[in-house]
Amino acid sequence: MNTSNNPSTTATPTSSSNMSLPNGTNEMAVQLTLAVFFTTVFLIFVSLLSPRKHKALFKFFACPPPFYVWPVVGSLVLLASGTAYAQLGDGKIVPQQILALFYALAYLCVSLDATGFLALLSLYLLNQSRGSSRRLFFITCFLSMAITVTTSNDIVTLTLTPIILHACKQAGLDPKPFIIISFFMSNSFSSILIIGNPTNIIVGQAMGLTFLDFFLKMALPALCGALTTVLTLYLFFYADLKKPFVPPVMDLEGAIKDVVGARIQGLVLALTLVIFTVAQFIGVQLWLIALIGGLCSFAVDLARLPLWKSDITYDTLNEILPDEPSPSSPSSHCASAAFSISTLWASFAQYLRDLNRKRGSRLMTRNEHLQVSKVPNVWSNICGLPLDLIPFLLGQFFLVEQLDKQGIIESFANWLVSSMGNMDVFAAGISMTLLTCFACSLLNNIPATIVLTRVLLSDALTTAPSSFAQASMMGIIIGSNFGACFTVIASLAGVMFFTIVQKFDPNILTFAGFSKVGCLCVPWSCVIAGIVIGLEIAI
Repeated sequence: MNTSNNPSTTATPTSSSNMSLPNGTNEMAVQLTLAVFFTTVFLIFVSLLSPRKHKALFKFFACPPPFYVWPVVGSLVLLASGTAYAQLGDGKIVPQQILALFYALAYLCVSLDATGFLALLSLYLLNQSRGSSRRLFFITCFLSMAITVTTSNDIVTLTLTPIILHACKQAGLDPKPFIIISFFMSNSFSSILIIGNPTNIIVGQAMGLTFLDFFLKMALPALCGALTTVLTLYLFFYADLKKPFVPPVMDLEGAIKDVVGARIQGLVLALTLVIFTVAQFIGVQLWLIALIGGLCSFAVDLARLPLWKSDITYDTLNEILPDEPSPSSPSSHCASAAFSISTLWASFAQYLRDLNRKRGSRLMTRNEHLQVSKVPNVWSNICGLPLDLIPFLLGQFFLVEQLDKQGIIESFANWLVSSMGNMDVFAAGISMTLLTCFACSLLNNIPATIVLTRVLLSDALTTAPSSFAQASMMGIIIGSNFGACFTVIASLAGVMFFTIVQKFDPNILTFAGFSKVGCLCVPWSCVIAGIVIGLEIAI
């Protein structure tokens, strides 16, 4: 992106307004690439939106292919046709680093969630509603914001949504306003930090944004847009929030499963976030810091928890931790190194064992039944990761790379700049935010963000005025987060959210009901965020 201080606040056309392809482009290859890309998007939507139609469409399969298979199939088709470039990523977009950053943080957050800490925090705050639906509404809003900023939007969806559903059922409340505000807040405040959403990581890495740069640019627009979402949702559900209720009895102490694990994993997460803020000063990339944090979290789990036995209790946890090895004299340098490592590992395990014994003695005096509660295990933490995103993301990266190599992205970027040539930064910020939201509704937010990030890296945008390019970048970030609230299938978090709600009670929320709330409330948030983007750049 051009970082020169250009006083102009409008974008000048860099090419004709038609979407003509570059000279020398193989028209047959372009048509095949477009056909494969949009067919892949269609099949993803069918598998996510209508499982019945998906099964009918592939009735000859014993098990219909899941949504994450289609990008891989599309990539293989292009490779087999001989029209694809066997390349994944470049110097600006490195999928391997994006996946390392995302999954390292995801494991850290899943491991923290498995200790029961987030459930305890959620139940405690929900218990402060004191029978007021309005108070519960704003407490849910604050809770979603806090968990999203410290972890990610997916963690809110997986952790808080079931708790709200069960709490509302016990209180006799309609859970719709509360699960909606929880999901909308998690996908609004997720645009504040680069780790809040995979789409942020994609844009941030491609544009070379550090953790601190991303926060300073996006905090104000995201906050203003999120507050607008709160206001519009409060007005939308105003009549439903008048009903008082009797607060349900919640077992706060029973929510926590592993006090020591919560402290250690919380400390690792906090240190990782702190180091993120100074990464640009110490010259270390974010993905490497996240990877080290994730490996530390994994090492703690390996030292403390069983690998897969779910029937282990805290009474037997000390027996599972590795015992001190007998000090045999090593006969070589390799044996000596191995002995030192095993001794260090045993010392660390003994320290954790002592902490767990202290935890057990305290629990016996407070609540004896917790002493026999089941502990998490390493395998369940790994299974808690969204592993289906790996083939999905890699396949989407490859398909978009082919669109770029065929000149389709550049042509779209030229058309976009030409169409928005007379816009100032305010209109550009609003337009790119709304355009991204619309693209997310059509393509899902991850492929839409990959495509639009390639547009940001195109010659048409890099040669445009810096203010216009910056407004476009910030609009894409806001739109890729807020756009998840337009429709259920606009993001994978939305699919997970809708699945959880439908399994609990299909009558609580429908696809049309979710889309109605999103289409009535989210555009206002996008407009306000776009205006703030323009003000931030102009000032």
